[in-house]
Amino acid sequence: MAASAYARLLRQLCGSFSNQNQAFENPPLFAHILVTTRPIPHLSRGSLLLEQAYAITPSTPYRIRVLRPERVDGQLIIHNLALQDDKRFWGATADPSLLAALREEDLQPITDDDEIIESSNEIRTRVMAARQRAQARLSGTPWSCNADVPGPQLREMFSLSSGASSKLSTTLHNSARGVD
Repeated sequence: MAASAYARLLRQLCGSFSNQNQAFENPPLFAHILVTTRPIPHLSRGSLLLEQAYAITPSTPYRIRVLRPERVDGQLIIHNLALQDDKRFWGATADPSLLAALREEDLQPITDDDEIIESSNEIRTRVMAARQRAQARLSGTPWSCNADVPGPQLREMFSLSSGASSKLSTTLHNSARGVD
């Protein structure tokens, strides 16, 4: 990735976002969240600090991470790093002194949590194949895709192994989202 394209990507990833309209239009499904991303110029090239908080408690983020975009073998990978003492850095996206206190030693890798960014064409191909598999799996039912199947029927027809169910439960433990 050319230096100018990389710099442009980093600028585009930085900023603040609120899903207020979405949350207000459909409160049962969406919490009102605030997302802020800022560059961390004194850390490794491209490091970004990400804070996600519920709008009702903006000073206590539910997630704070350092993101590091990197191009590897023609793919863009975004590495996710946790902070060892994350509460120490709450509000650092808005407080330059807190941001300046952040050091490499404060970071720890999150295994298996890097995001590989795919092209639209790659995603389209994968989605079309998944839709075809779902249609085949659901033939003879009133549904044509997984999203149409009510949760109880989905669990009855395609139950998860106990290991997968346990992992899903652990993953969603601290989430506002549900399994269905």
